[in-house]
Amino acid sequence: MGDLDVASPAAPAGHDVRGSCADDGTLAALIGALGEKGIKVRVLDRARHPGDGEPAVHTVYVECELDGTLSWGTGVGANDAVALCKGVASALGRAYPA
Repeated sequence: MGDLDVASPAAPAGHDVRGSCADDGTLAALIGALGEKGIKVRVLDRARHPGDGEPAVHTVYVECELDGTLSWGTGVGANDAVALCKGVASALGRAYPA
């Protein structure tokens, strides 16, 4: 995806958030909050599947680097921002199983 080649201007200092869509602000806020808890997150890639129908269900697949470890996650939500945050949470759960 071409829009993943440039770091987002919404990214907090020290974090590499890739992309250029409206939900980057939400993603940057999530990454910033995790960083404050000592969890270093980089979203390396993502793929979106927008929903159709009523209500629309959006799916986002993410590849993340979490404290130096690669992890993948999937999120489903009412919009891309919710699905993206759930995808990062899914990747966190895979990297740090209970």
